[in-house]
Amino acid sequence: VALELRTLDAGTAKRHYAEHEGKPFFDDLVAFITGGRLDGRIDGTVHGKRTPGLFFTPEGMIGRDTGVGCGRPPVVKTELLKTLGTFDESFRNFADCEMWIRHSFHFPMAVLAEPYVLRRVHPGNVSADFAKDAKLWLRILDAVEREHPAFAALHPAVIRRTRAKQHLRIGRDALAKCGGDRALVQEARDHLRRTVRLWPRFYRAWIYLAWSYIAPRTYGKFRALEMRRR
Repeated sequence: VALELRTLDAGTAKRHYAEHEGKPFFDDLVAFITGGRLDGRIDGTVHGKRTPGLFFTPEGMIGRDTGVGCGRPPVVKTELLKTLGTFDESFRNFADCEMWIRHSFHFPMAVLAEPYVLRRVHPGNVSADFAKDAKLWLRILDAVEREHPAFAALHPAVIRRTRAKQHLRIGRDALAKCGGDRALVQEARDHLRRTVRLWPRFYRAWIYLAWSYIAPRTYGKFRALEMRRR
């Protein structure tokens, strides 16, 4: 895909930020985004985005742009951090993701082309615990629905799909660890049932759910082999 580095002029910036015109930060926002180069693709998308458009949105960050907080941070002004707060440490390794989603309801965001931090996932890395990650994601979704009910009502499919994905991850992890333990098998089934109710098109969830009834003891070995091949 061809890339270009371009400088946004004030007129283009104002058009893209039109919904924020009249807000206290509008002039500073235009000055900020026109003061440097924006890394974008010729087809109109922006570096690191799967969804269309120049800027990240809550819908995209909850949906297909979920990796936005990992390595390539959005660009924000210091004033925004002072107003809306910084990391909520209770989200542990998801504190960055939670913060960017929270901020995206108030401010359009782009992403730096180069990462600030490179990380290595190892067995002791919290990021390698998919079930914990998924539970933190469910907390983020709970907060979005609680604090932005109008957004949640406008984008029910995005919320349902992302919530279903997290239940799938928790259910799959419980099934992999169960070893025949009845409590873990039941936990796996409960989360996988929630997955297929929320998003029936996650076909893997149906497979895992059937597996939990047919031969739950065997899935752990299959999952270990699957992870080694990644």
